[in-house]
Amino acid sequence: MQKIYGYKEKDLFALAKAVKERGDRPLTYVFNEFSKSYGKAKGTVRNMYYALAKACKEKDYANKYLSGESLRVSKIKKFTSLEEKELVKKVVLGTANGKSVRKIINELSNGDMKTALRLQNKYRNIIKLNSKLYNECVNELIESGALEKDYATKRVAPKLKSGIYESLQKEIDGLIERIKSSLVSENQKLKNKISALESENLALKRQAFYNDLGEKNIIEFLKKEKENKVN
Repeated sequence: MQKIYGYKEKDLFALAKAVKERGDRPLTYVFNEFSKSYGKAKGTVRNMYYALAKACKEKDYANKYLSGESLRVSKIKKFTSLEEKELVKKVVLGTANGKSVRKIINELSNGDMKTALRLQNKYRNIIKLNSKLYNECVNELIESGALEKDYATKRVAPKLKSGIYESLQKEIDGLIERIKSSLVSENQKLKNKISALESENLALKRQAFYNDLGEKNIIEFLKKEKENKVN
């Protein structure tokens, strides 16, 4: 199966068709609908679009996929390291004051959907792939006094209410008790089994000894054994 920049040709054909038929709808709408219909992530669909646009710079591909037309792609503006840190710090401070990440991003973008998407994607990528930068920003905010020292703990603790905590603690304690009880029962079974094996082993030894001793001396041996137990 032929692939263009790592994407299946049939998927690119489908996306090209969706783009041609979008009318006045924005590309974000096309990406959303395409991702739902074909079960692909929005980011994947966006990357497919860029791959299609790149391929269609050549006439043959443009004729094949877009009836000779080309796709317009705005130049991607990369974040500087300073812009990345400013974004993380603003989101961290906002969440520390009780705001949601979505609300903060909306405020930073002044309601512009394209800018909001750009900021949101960048923040998510930093959280997933650059924890070092995130922690660095948090530490700088703490050192400057803009953020409380126990921010990292407070971010998680409020989500776990006292009632839920107590319930979880009881479940954990109950689980520990069940494990203990199970171990005690298992140990007792093992002891009983060992005792039974020891008795069986002793009986086998006696039987072997009796066989070697002979029938005439068995009665005398049993008497002596009984006397030894009494003494």
